[in-house]
Amino acid sequence: MKTHRIPFLLAALIILSCEWFSPDAGMGVLHITTQPQGCDVYLNGELQALKTDCYLEVEKGDDIVLRLLKDDYVDWTDTVEFADEDTLNVDKTFTGQLAVSSNPSGAGIILDGEATSETTPYTFEEVVVGPHSLRLEYEGYASVDTTTEVYYDQSTETSFELSQEFGYIEVKSTPQGAEIWLDGSNTGYKTDHTLENVRSGSHQLKLVLEGYDDWEYEVSVDAGETKTVNAGLVPTERQTVVFEIFTATWCGYCPGAAMGAHDMHDAYPGEVLIIEHHSSTSSSDPVANSQSSSRMNFYPQATGY
Repeated sequence: MKTHRIPFLLAALIILSCEWFSPDAGMGVLHITTQPQGCDVYLNGELQALKTDCYLEVEKGDDIVLRLLKDDYVDWTDTVEFADEDTLNVDKTFTGQLAVSSNPSGAGIILDGEATSETTPYTFEEVVVGPHSLRLEYEGYASVDTTTEVYYDQSTETSFELSQEFGYIEVKSTPQGAEIWLDGSNTGYKTDHTLENVRSGSHQLKLVLEGYDDWEYEVSVDAGETKTVNAGLVPTERQTVVFEIFTATWCGYCPGAAMGAHDMHDAYPGEVLIIEHHSSTSSSDPVANSQSSSRMNFYPQATGY
């Protein structure tokens, strides 16, 4: 019978110590809470049966040497003065620093499954001791997952070498022969062509072909995958500029104007049209014609002729 009573007595003691209780005369309650929980408790060098968080009955008026120990993360000791109060609360949060860096820098940091707003390099202050999951994410590079440990009043440094990930972009266009620009730079290739070793992530693609509007597209590349892009180029809508030149055999300015118009015609093929009218108010001009003179009347404000 005696051997069966012991477990029940211990169980009753544990339940009593996990909740507040009324102490005996001359005794008080020491309430210890910690972050993280589960610390071993030593009172004056003696290991107690319970781990934090817990309530312990102690004698009033005594100075108590309290030691809290958790694996290799925490080893803390202090003297607690228990005066006349019935309950003395001891609340301890054990923290350390976590310094995270990467090459290249600028990687997003996810700590314990929660996205932070920080990027590498960065030092987190007051991180609760113990193991923590850590993930780094950087566009174009393979994500890194690891577990690191933080110790009380110490700084844990973690550094990562990120590996680039690459994919391919197959670029086709109708018509073919368009210059392929990627992220603002001319690749030196023309359609149809497959771009190799393109860093995974989002990229800005542009195709340039004379006589057609520039074609732009944002393409997302996955590591090891080929993304195919088909572009239908649209002919550029052009406005034709019409030069009407009125000449006469006696006009000293007309040859220079004609030469300037022809220079414009050569510089912008297909966009400049020249119409030359030989008109004259003098009946002695042998090449003047009535059609040109009639067209001249369409511009009554023209001067210098």
